[in-house]
Amino acid sequence: MTSPLPLFAALALLAMPAQAERVRVQSGEHPTFSRLVLQLAAPTGWQLGRTESGYELRLAREDVELDLRRVFELIPRRRILDVAAPEATGTLALSVAPETYASAFELKPGTIVLDIFNGTAPAASRFEARLDAPATLEPVAAPPPAPTLALPLRPAAGTSTPDPLLNHYWANVAVVGREAPVAEPLPDIGGATATDPRIMAAEEQLLRQLGRAASQGLVILTLPELAPSAPPAAEPAPPETLPSAEPLASLPETHLALRSETVFDRDANPGAATRLLNPDGLACLPDTAINVAAWAGDTPVAVQLGSAQAGLLGEFDRPSPSAVLGLARLYIALGMGAEVSALIDGLRLELPDEDVLRDMAAVVDDLSAHPAGRIAQMADCDAQVALWAVLANSTLRRGDSVNVNAVLRGFSMLPLNLRLLLGPRLTDRLIALGAESAARTLRDAISRAPGDHGATIGLIDAGIEMARGEPAAAATALAPMIAENGPDAPRAMVLSIESRLASGENIDPASIEAVAALAYEHREAPDGPALARAHVLAAGSAGQFERAFDALARMPATATSDDIATTTTALMHQLAATPDDVNFATQYFRSRDLVLRQNDWPLKMQTAERLLDLGFAAEARRVLGPEAVRLDAGRLLRARAAVQEGEGAAALAEIAGVTGDDASWVRADALRLVGEHAAAQRAYLLVDAIDQAGAEAWQAGIWPEVTRFGSPAQRTLVAALGLSPNGEAAAVEPPGPLAASRSLLEASRGARAALDLALAETADD
Repeated sequence: MTSPLPLFAALALLAMPAQAERVRVQSGEHPTFSRLVLQLAAPTGWQLGRTESGYELRLAREDVELDLRRVFELIPRRRILDVAAPEATGTLALSVAPETYASAFELKPGTIVLDIFNGTAPAASRFEARLDAPATLEPVAAPPPAPTLALPLRPAAGTSTPDPLLNHYWANVAVVGREAPVAEPLPDIGGATATDPRIMAAEEQLLRQLGRAASQGLVILTLPELAPSAPPAAEPAPPETLPSAEPLASLPETHLALRSETVFDRDANPGAATRLLNPDGLACLPDTAINVAAWAGDTPVAVQLGSAQAGLLGEFDRPSPSAVLGLARLYIALGMGAEVSALIDGLRLELPDEDVLRDMAAVVDDLSAHPAGRIAQMADCDAQVALWAVLANSTLRRGDSVNVNAVLRGFSMLPLNLRLLLGPRLTDRLIALGAESAARTLRDAISRAPGDHGATIGLIDAGIEMARGEPAAAATALAPMIAENGPDAPRAMVLSIESRLASGENIDPASIEAVAALAYEHREAPDGPALARAHVLAAGSAGQFERAFDALARMPATATSDDIATTTTALMHQLAATPDDVNFATQYFRSRDLVLRQNDWPLKMQTAERLLDLGFAAEARRVLGPEAVRLDAGRLLRARAAVQEGEGAAALAEIAGVTGDDASWVRADALRLVGEHAAAQRAYLLVDAIDQAGAEAWQAGIWPEVTRFGSPAQRTLVAALGLSPNGEAAAVEPPGPLAASRSLLEASRGARAALDLALAETADD
């Protein structure tokens, strides 16, 4: 007899509630859209539509728990402002920015992709319908791209139309997630039937290639039953152009001009000419187009340059495009960027991918590449070009889409001289993008290369220490490089100044003189703006503001407007924080126009508060400007300025609705100015200002409060006058005439003394 325990266990499991599927909502940021991806364990119906605050994605299952904890780690709140997922509803609610719209599709069954684009939604978008009432949830699939044919089938004699027998196959094969294409009527092709050898060969090869893709998990095929053929129709018009890889006449009779390739085939055959696409649909440059390691040889540099330059001119002294291209590539491989532009401009040739060569040359020379160039937009490509894109695109910020793995692969393919040249800069860019682990990987890769890389490794280590929040350790690592005064000394000096400023240190006079000398020496070099900024802020940290502002006015011509703006803001923050009141006031009024042109609100707040502390109320109001009323902190400072100017009513209007101890102080001062002494006394008590509360009670004649919070002289006078808690003299039994006279005399003397003391205190106040 079998034991009943397994049966009981099974029943117990059936009785347990099903556990909800936990799905992490993944995110990604692109230049024109933000993306969310939900990967469900099994396909399910869904619906996306408009709500009051944005969009709502409803799943046909309620047992799905959406994990939103890491949504905004990789995307900014630029298009998608907020996300919410109420429990046990299978719903994802999105709050989106104005002038954006949503689109969604299924990448594969169970994987839902939701994109928020800039702009206005298409007129026919189904996702703009309101979700006020529940509706039937239908999956919406993304139409996969049509198969790419390298060549058409061999056309019939005398025509340029692709063989229409190919439609006979595609009309009966559908990809899941896309409606089966409707079979187009077959024209008369001379009595060909489904047993035509060409049809059978095409079907066999297509099935073989689709079978390969299906085995790799890339497509799912269904073979519906054949529908009755439609009556013949007119032959469609031939396309304007037909792709061609070789002359049709050279093809054998049985050749099928079909080509298919999956990503696995592509990766297994890296030499194939494949055009990758980034998520925005931009064609990524293949690795063969930027294979810098193959552009230079192992022979001495002089020999390579001489050989490349000797072949520039061909017959009739005409430049050879191929020779010019080879020399330009050699220059880039050797780290000679300026020579590339001089070569192309001097010979006035139009080279293939000339814009790419110019941008790569700019990267080599640490100059700004074209911001709208092709390379700058390829940071998320899965190819070596991602490395050059990160270095060329200075606008990339933390949260932008960057293919870090491709960047590391591209770096590993560089020749050693370019790895040493670009490594520190690339490390800085990766740290700025939040990829510190990738920066450490680069550091280790450089250290394993042959040769002495002490300075390069030291610079990278200092940058990593800065990113970790250890500026003191970074400054220690940089000191030997600065002392050696080698080629890396300027960059080491910049990092050293930045690290010491980050730790709150005031730069010593010797370091200020050293960075000033380097800034002057390198004023025309690529690192000139960084050195000039270091000089300005080093002098500001030491309180040498006159020198700092003079250096700011002499920023090098290569400095961008952004360089000047950020340096100015940082210097003004230093000025606002200086403890020397005379220095602050002097330099502020000398450079007031710089402050008034700033759009940095924290700087305006800091400067205005400093001016108020010094009694410059009108100047503080000028710095704040009318836009300060948008924030409570700004209204508070404007109210403080009004109190200093004796405008109590204006201060009360500014502070209306603002809460907090600082606001209570200002409100109490304003009430005092307008003569509301009783209200002012209560307001002072809220912030434990006992002396001020007693003074206002005295002004208001609230004697019980004077006996509690007034000064000793005020309390003595109240007692001497015999004032009762309600403000009237205390009633006593009338004494005899002599006793009454003596008592009155003593009371008069005491009251007079108390009154003199109270009046003296009032005069002192």
